[in-house]
Amino acid sequence: MQQNRRGGSRWIGWLLFIFVVFGSRFLPPVATWLTQVTGLPISAPILVTIVVVFGVIANVVSSVITESNKGGAGQMRLPTDQSPLAPPPSAPPLLQSGPPFANPGAGPRLSLPSDAQRLPSPPSFEPILNPRIVVIGLVGLGFVGGCFFLILRLVGVL
Repeated sequence: MQQNRRGGSRWIGWLLFIFVVFGSRFLPPVATWLTQVTGLPISAPILVTIVVVFGVIANVVSSVITESNKGGAGQMRLPTDQSPLAPPPSAPPLLQSGPPFANPGAGPRLSLPSDAQRLPSPPSFEPILNPRIVVIGLVGLGFVGGCFFLILRLVGVL
């Protein structure tokens, strides 16, 4: 069984989680200290935003470096040989051999191309997103947006 490796950036997510959950205790003193040192007005929410943005940037850079170090070793590639697809030797024949007009009422019998001339079936389209889920999501988004607009109208903001 192959293990699912995600690279070494998993610690960034945990660090951000701990920072956001427990940051309310130590961020106000840090923000006050940074305001005194720099002279710029820095608050705790600004520090959270800065740390989250830098964490996301560090995660993206880490994953890009990890992928570039792999050198494409784990990528799937299409086969490059052009050998024709032949059925297995134990497959039964598709048409029975015989005279072409065994039954005069049936008309001429069509013959399939030989195994060497047979082409693979065309690929079928499989959508990534289920259309029903997309429609339900859009209807739900419209409903939530309508409720939000109605609440803003009732409050008097709009």
